[in-house]
Amino acid sequence: MKHNSILLLLCVASLMIVISSCNQMTDQPSPTEMVAVANETTEAPVNTDIPTEVPTTTLIPTEKPTAALVPTDTLVPTEESTAISLPDSMLGTEVIPLEELSSGMPWLEMGAEPPRNKYLLFNFRQPVISDPLVRQALSYAVDREAIAALDSQDVVVPHRPATVITPPEILGRDLYGAVGIQYDPQKAKDLLIEAGYQDPADFPEITFMVTPVGSSGPDGNLNIVNAVTQMWSETLGISVRIKVIDTVEEFFPQIVTDSYDVVLLSWYADYNDPNNFLREPFHTDEPNNFGLYSNEEFDRLVLQAADIQEPADRQALYILAEDVLCQQDPAVIPLFFYGNPFSEQ
Repeated sequence: MKHNSILLLLCVASLMIVISSCNQMTDQPSPTEMVAVANETTEAPVNTDIPTEVPTTTLIPTEKPTAALVPTDTLVPTEESTAISLPDSMLGTEVIPLEELSSGMPWLEMGAEPPRNKYLLFNFRQPVISDPLVRQALSYAVDREAIAALDSQDVVVPHRPATVITPPEILGRDLYGAVGIQYDPQKAKDLLIEAGYQDPADFPEITFMVTPVGSSGPDGNLNIVNAVTQMWSETLGISVRIKVIDTVEEFFPQIVTDSYDVVLLSWYADYNDPNNFLREPFHTDEPNNFGLYSNEEFDRLVLQAADIQEPADRQALYILAEDVLCQQDPAVIPLFFYGNPFSEQ
C-alpha cells in the first residue's frame, strides 16, 4: 500500500512537470505574431552606420523593368514638353545669353533698326520645285559669301552670309556653318543627277522673279539675281529666265501665283522673336506663306516652340525648325543678313 502511494505521488509530480513545460512553450509568439512585431518596429527606424565596403543602394530585380532604355538618336514623343538637347555642332555661336531672353513673346525688345534677311523663296505650285533634291541642288550651288560681298559694295556695314532665316540678333545664336546648306558645287551636281537629270539639258527652264524695289542700291536686287543665275548656269548647266517686275503694286500679287519658280525676297522683324521669321512666313496655314510650303515636322516644331515658356527649349526647337526649313526639306535659299534696305544710297 505504501509502495502504491509513493508510485502515485511520483506520477502526479511527473504530470505537473509536463504541464509546466507545455505552458512555457505556449508563451512564445507564433511566426505570424513575430512578423507583426517586426513590422511594428520599422515605424521608428534607427540610424546605423553603414560600412564603406557595403553599397548604400541596392538594385532590386523586378518581374518587369520599371523604365526602358531609349537610344539617344530616337525621338520619344511625350504629352508634356521636356528639355530639348542638341549636339553642340548644331547650336552655332551664342550671341545673346539665354538669361537675357524673355519667357514671353517677343523675347527681345525691339531695337532702333530691326534685323533683316535676304533669301530666295521656292514656289511649290511648280512641279519641278516639288522635288527636295532639286531644291537642295540649287541651294548648294549658291555661294552666299560671294553674294553678300557683292551686295555690300555700297553699304557702310557689310552684309553677313546666311545659311538660315532667323538673324542671330533674334535667335540668340549665329548658325552660319552649323545649320543649313553651304556652298558645295560638287554636291549640287550630284544631287541634280540623283534627282534624275543626268543631262542638264533635260532640266526645265527656271523662271526667276525679281523687283528692283527695296534693294540696297539702284541695281542691288538685279545684281544678286544675275549672280545667282550665273552660279546655277556654271555649276549645274541649267537655263534660267529672269522675270523683272518694276513696281510693288505688280510684284506682290505675282508672289501668290504660279508665274515663277524662284523669287528674291526680304523679311524684317515686326517684333523681335523667331516666331516672326519662321512660323509666320512658312507655317502651312499662315497667310504670309507665299510659296505654299508645307512640312508637318516644321509645323510641329514652330507651334510647339510658340507654346513653350523656357527660352532654352524654345531656342532649341527653332534651331531644329531651321534645319528642316533650310536643309532637310528646303523652302528657301538664305543669302545674307543686313541693315535697312530702304535707305537712300
